[in-house]
Amino acid sequence: MKLLEKWMRWTLIGTSVYNMFGVLIFIPLISFGRKLIGLPDAHPFYLWLVTIWIGSFGVLYVWVAWTARPERAFLMIAAIGKFGLFCLMLIF
Repeated sequence: MKLLEKWMRWTLIGTSVYNMFGVLIFIPLISFGRKLIGLPDAHPFYLWLVTIWIGSFGVLYVWVAWTARPERAFLMIAAIGKFGLFCLMLIF
């Protein structure tokens, strides 16, 4: 099995840092980040759900970068999710 190249590992680390900022924005206990970027408040259940989702992807990015093994299914789902978020932000 071919290991991930160094640039891809650093990209995954950078993406995990980006995700941790997302966790700080959506965690229900901290509303300052949502107010700062203009997101409306939501029920804590949904905020925790998004926080767990974003945080788990961040942890998995670090794991894939650390092991340097290309988990193709995970990377494909992650890329689709990032592209979907980009498209939603562009549209709305």
